[in-house]
Amino acid sequence: SLVKIRMEVPKALVDNGLVQGCSGTKLYIYEASNSTLPKELAGEESIARSCKVTGELEEDEKHVVELTRNHPEAGVWDVHVFGRYAFALSHYNLSVSFATLKTSVTEIKGDLSELNGDFQVEVTDGNINALPIEDTSKYLLNQFIHEVDAEVANETATMVKNIEGKVARSYGDDIISVKIDTYGSEGNDIDLVLVECSDEELSQDCSMIGQSGTPTDVEEVVFEPKLDKFYAVQVLGFEINDDEGKFKVSEAQSLKKSDSGSLEVRGVDIFTINYSFDQSSSAMIQSELFQSGKYSLGGSIQLSNATNNSLVVIPVTISKTLN
Repeated sequence: SLVKIRMEVPKALVDNGLVQGCSGTKLYIYEASNSTLPKELAGEESIARSCKVTGELEEDEKHVVELTRNHPEAGVWDVHVFGRYAFALSHYNLSVSFATLKTSVTEIKGDLSELNGDFQVEVTDGNINALPIEDTSKYLLNQFIHEVDAEVANETATMVKNIEGKVARSYGDDIISVKIDTYGSEGNDIDLVLVECSDEELSQDCSMIGQSGTPTDVEEVVFEPKLDKFYAVQVLGFEINDDEGKFKVSEAQSLKKSDSGSLEVRGVDIFTINYSFDQSSSAMIQSELFQSGKYSLGGSIQLSNATNNSLVVIPVTISKTLN
């Protein structure tokens, strides 16, 4: 599904060289929570204004604040508009657009044969154009993913090795971001810490650059690695009750360059999405990381409408079947 919230102030008027009718508003959106604001609307990004505080006309692009959410969090959303102090009376237009879609699959997962197939999409409700088209939709593979097993005792910490058996992790310039997830330890409360150091021994200029501490076993940290740095994944056993503190850690490395498949959209009310991938031309499929069986491939099918709004994202995970 898709939700778009848009706030716009009207243009100010110029009469005999005098600027009149200036407006300025600030948008607050609480997504199914009364305490968390979207990071996209931090600071100046949440303000729509037709004039600068000095009274000069503002650029047209500053008149609009917009937030778009795919798969929005369920619950009550609070939306507030605050008039800026610099303007005596501010006029604005606030609109909420949405679309609800139903798909016959929620993910594509398996071996290489799963790279080709089809699924159905139905638009069930909405007030905006939610028709997927081929020109703006994408079928991409852009991640190398591996998973390891680990364990941690109650009130202790453990450094988790990667699939290569190394505690210190480093990355090339082809990796733009890395996501670390923990899971698979139901009933236990574990926390995740990411440490960055200047040396492979993890002894110099070390600092914590990420942490996740929910009251469960499910934690996540995303970071952008630096070429001259080394990283360590530390897991803390905050409260271990079951299964000797065993858990799983996955690492998803997002690549600067992705491999693309093909999409065909057919239908009117219910759409059939045919997807295919040329395995022979894929550098990721031919890579040693995937061919060794240690790493899976990650990506997605992203269906978008004519204005390039993302409507549906279907995760894709492909693993190597070893003979």
